[in-house]
Amino acid sequence: MSERGFIAVDRGIFDHGLFDEKHEFSRREAWLWLLCEAEWKPREKYVGSKKIGLDRGQLAHSVRFIAEAWGWHKSKVERFLGRLKTETMIETATETGATIITICNYDRYQSREEGKRDSKRGSSETTPRQPRDKPKEDNKPTNTTSNEVEVVVAREQIQIVVDAYSEMAAASGLPKIATVNDKRRSAIKARIEEHGLNGVLKAIEAIGRSDFCLGKIGSGWKADFDFLLQPSSMIKLIENKYDNRPQARPPPDGLARDAQGRVSMADYTSKILQEMEQRENDGCTIETSYERRDGNRAQQALPLARTEDRQP
Repeated sequence: MSERGFIAVDRGIFDHGLFDEKHEFSRREAWLWLLCEAEWKPREKYVGSKKIGLDRGQLAHSVRFIAEAWGWHKSKVERFLGRLKTETMIETATETGATIITICNYDRYQSREEGKRDSKRGSSETTPRQPRDKPKEDNKPTNTTSNEVEVVVAREQIQIVVDAYSEMAAASGLPKIATVNDKRRSAIKARIEEHGLNGVLKAIEAIGRSDFCLGKIGSGWKADFDFLLQPSSMIKLIENKYDNRPQARPPPDGLARDAQGRVSMADYTSKILQEMEQRENDGCTIETSYERRDGNRAQQALPLARTEDRQP
């Protein structure tokens, strides 16, 4: 810690609209990003579909996700993390495809006691400047504590959803989240209230395994974060309506069929003519019925007329 002390910075500084500019992070910005992403208390976090337990001062992301957030190449991220380890600023570990980063001396710089001491000092310095007449305190009981807990829980759940989607999008090539504004926060909160946190996470997993949502079939359209937050989309994702259909087995007769299982007349006629020609080459006349590969045969082909039976 420098002699100049430190300041408290809101963790949402990187999501603020005023600073929402696309650029390559400096090493200083990358370090501040790590501090903002570190957990302030132990909790469990979803990285993709995996649940990881994190302690205070830890964060977990894939290297690809960090590279996209910083605007760096993956190799540059790995080199920078290695440099931070050399300087004993972080420690790293790999678990279930994610890199767990531990900020060294996190409590030293983020001590709750230090914050309380600064607050008391600031309060004592400004006390003489306060007006003598203080408003009467209301002795009515308040629900401030419970409300604060609800706000914290909601904020954590929103962050879990954002992190889970970001990890899935980075792994699947979907558009990443540029910013989480108030409208999106409200939508996330509403979907969690409707389906629970696990339901929303299930919907995110459904996007990651759907060829349609990933733009692999159809017009090439790809799902984005706002698609996930739409009430109708969320229900369909949770109900697996966007899951890939099982591949249809090729028909036993080798003919292509449409979605309703029908064979085109042109293909059917061509197949019959081919087998008629093959039968004639094998010493048989025109078949009176079509032979299928499943072994069912309505009628055998008639043999060729004998030489002595032919008319002169």
